[in-house]
Amino acid sequence: MQAIDTALNEATTNVTVNITPLLTLSDDQIVPVGESSDVTVGLSGPAVTYPVTIDYTLGGDAVADA
Repeated sequence: MQAIDTALNEATTNVTVNITPLLTLSDDQIVPVGESSDVTVGLSGPAVTYPVTIDYTLGGDAVADA
């Protein structure tokens, strides 16, 4: 990065930019109550650091038949 002021003073420095990739998930699924399913998780590019930790929450309103 370089900056020059009105008095023509010049400064230069290096800047590190870390770009966080997007999370990709497999397509939507309908899973019957009591069944299980796999979800594929990926990144759109290399992570800034490894290991990558992904916090997630599952939700729904399904109930098992009595």
